[in-house]
Amino acid sequence: MQLAAGHDLSVSFVTRELFSGLDFTIQNTSHIGLVGMNGCGKTTLFKVMCGQLQPDSGSVAYSRETRLAYMEQFLLADEDTTLYEAVAQVFAGLSAIENRLNEINEQLELAPTPALLEEQQRLQEQYADQGGYTYCSRLRSTLLGLGFAERDFALPVRALSGGQRSKAALAKVLLTESNLLLLDEPTNHLDINSIEWLEGYLANYRGAFIVISHDRYFLDKVTNETWALEHGTLRCFKGNYSQHLEKKESEDQSLLRRYQNQLREIRRIESICAQQKRFNQARNYVTIASKQKQIDRLKADLRAPEAAAKTLGFSFSTPPPGGNDVLELHEVAKGFGSKKLFAHVNMHVQKGERIFLLGPNGCGKTTLMRIIMGQETADSGMVKLGANIIPAYYDQLQTKLKGSESILEHMTNCYPRLTQTRIRTMLGSFLFPGESVEKSINELSGGERARLELMKLILYPANFLLLDEPSNHLDIESREAVEEALLNYPGAMLVISHDRYLINRLADRIYLLTTEGLQEYLGNYDDYLEQLNKSGDQTQSPLSLNKNIDTVIAEKPAVAQEEEKATSAAEEYRRRKEEQAEARRIQKKQERLKLKIAELEEELETVSDQIDACAPEDYQLLMAFVADRDRLENEILDLMEEAEQLKALAQPKGID
Repeated sequence: MQLAAGHDLSVSFVTRELFSGLDFTIQNTSHIGLVGMNGCGKTTLFKVMCGQLQPDSGSVAYSRETRLAYMEQFLLADEDTTLYEAVAQVFAGLSAIENRLNEINEQLELAPTPALLEEQQRLQEQYADQGGYTYCSRLRSTLLGLGFAERDFALPVRALSGGQRSKAALAKVLLTESNLLLLDEPTNHLDINSIEWLEGYLANYRGAFIVISHDRYFLDKVTNETWALEHGTLRCFKGNYSQHLEKKESEDQSLLRRYQNQLREIRRIESICAQQKRFNQARNYVTIASKQKQIDRLKADLRAPEAAAKTLGFSFSTPPPGGNDVLELHEVAKGFGSKKLFAHVNMHVQKGERIFLLGPNGCGKTTLMRIIMGQETADSGMVKLGANIIPAYYDQLQTKLKGSESILEHMTNCYPRLTQTRIRTMLGSFLFPGESVEKSINELSGGERARLELMKLILYPANFLLLDEPSNHLDIESREAVEEALLNYPGAMLVISHDRYLINRLADRIYLLTTEGLQEYLGNYDDYLEQLNKSGDQTQSPLSLNKNIDTVIAEKPAVAQEEEKATSAAEEYRRRKEEQAEARRIQKKQERLKLKIAELEEELETVSDQIDACAPEDYQLLMAFVADRDRLENEILDLMEEAEQLKALAQPKGID
């Protein structure tokens, strides 16, 4: 069943056109991911769809059965009602039925009448049909699933943070009796456990939804369609985000080949026309006129592929050398008043390691990182940086980005030794071109602030990066640029992140922060999940799992068991490190091969054009071009064969 359809939608602001000619349909089973760079018009499209914004042209039509809910419509106002009461407002109809049933019950005790009994029966049936007997439990489980604690239910709305209000608005949307949801960055402000709860909710949602998100892992889990808004047009693909990437690449290559073939055909016909003109005979001009019509038709149909939008691109400079021991934490503890955040935190970071710190919101991850940087003081324990270790901290709150100074002034004040030309060039590579560098710091969006902080990070000569949510506020293209830069960074890093895609690509080790210390998991996020699944208890570490298994084997003394576990864990860790290093080597070689193949293919294209343009009578020159073509084709084939061999090496090895 079709729930909605858009036709020829266009929106412009002042002199900038966001999009035009957008067409789409939404079925009742559509689980759609809407992707695109920041500023491309995704949220604007949502506003058009829910009637908050009138398009310049076009319309959106809905079926009679469509019940639309947009997350922004449910944002909480600054009021004294509690969190629970504010979210429960979506069940106002059920509350009204409850109140009326209570009134009827009181009246029936005094004077029962057939009319009252009939109304009672009707309302009871209506109450049951609308989920009246389960809505309280649904409300409670939704709030808990999104990361609220029971104690938060009684908090007044005005005491909630911005992130908490956004989560409450999301809860209200999910609890509405809607069959078409518009969700704009719903995973913002959620920890990993809450994101996974939301994934389960949406994967089983009996209706349609469109979700704007830069979380690729999340999109792969919940969507079956992908809408890509780029260059002012909407391209719709069947499949999740990863599947859409494959299809998009294939389509783009097909469009490029078609464009190149059209250009080649135009040049061929034009050369025929030029040759006919040289003969200067009347009948030749008839041929020329016919050929010109062919050229005109081809040019009318000629569509050059859209140039890729400029994306963030950067790399870290080679960090200064440091010792093998980067960081040591011993029995670190921290609390605020009567609330204990964590205790017994022990960690040892070595050169080149990529460690991720996970845990629910509010568990103290950022506080621990600030303790390491010396910006907070631990209640007890030892924090020790290794010899010649220079740390650099990426603050997700961007607390130092304040004031009315311009971007250019801010960077000049931070790095007075850099020339204006150098600063402007760097700002351009971080998507601050031309006059945009005069924009005030206070006017920057979250994504712009994140890019500016990243630029400052790479200018600092650090060999130990402490990154607190480095992919927050960034679009997918910018996230990929950050990942590539971090993959090639040779120093150590400690990262707080809820971006599971990032964790999968980078992590050597994962630590889960609890009130009683750290639980260690070797490998990336998928390895972490596998270890949790094996344990059957997400609160247990792999070491706890091993201990439980070993207790079954009564023959082995406890001390021997512990020694054996320690040795096995160390061997496993070394093996993983070696495999990861080899995988990175293969990946870099694959990237170099890819670039070389692309260069040779471009050269081959040039030679092919020369062959096409070469006059048949110029035999020697033609043969030289042919020889070049054969040589290039052989080189490309050899490189492709090498790439295939590397691909085979990169495949996961089976277990003997």
